[in-house]
Amino acid sequence: MVNRPEWYKTLRLVHRGLIKYLSNKTVAANDLLLEIKEKLNELGIKNIGIENKFEIDIQYAFWEICNRYNVDSDIIVLFEKLFENFNDNNYFCKRCGSKE
Repeated sequence: MVNRPEWYKTLRLVHRGLIKYLSNKTVAANDLLLEIKEKLNELGIKNIGIENKFEIDIQYAFWEICNRYNVDSDIIVLFEKLFENFNDNNYFCKRCGSKE
């Protein structure tokens, strides 16, 4: 089995959290979000805009990982498609991580 870097493992957690949330398993999704926040802290990503709202916080986490690491464009497109399922008020503009 390939040994993946910690940022990649954290990105996988973000994906798992998104899938749980979009499947209406919000308790499990929020538990994963707490784990993601701990992993981000371990990666040295400390100054992210955490608002304690899943749809916003998960995007902050994703874009911080993208901004610091070389995330493949196909992966970014996949996540953007998932984020499009969020409430319009909570969806960030594509590729920049800021609100529209």
